[in-house]
Amino acid sequence: MTNTDTALRAEVRSRIETFVRQVCGFRGDVNDDVSFAEIDIDSLELVALTQELQREYGVALNDERLLGLDRVGQAVDLVTQRITASRAVSSDTQERGAK
Repeated sequence: MTNTDTALRAEVRSRIETFVRQVCGFRGDVNDDVSFAEIDIDSLELVALTQELQREYGVALNDERLLGLDRVGQAVDLVTQRITASRAVSSDTQERGAK
């Protein structure tokens, strides 16, 4: 994992942590191993989190895919992968347009 990937992953995890603290009222440690069941996040809150992450990072996320995840770390990985893939496609498209 590059420094950029590590920084992006930390940013996404921080964003998810802020959401679960503000919206869900969770006061425990939000780390990769914490389950959504421990946070007591319901399906509507997960949908709201998905929409917020889509808006913030400009990536398409599948609600059902996030709903199927058990742990915060899994969500962080999924969102980070989508952002990285989206940026790679955008960069590739820009390079083709410059030729």
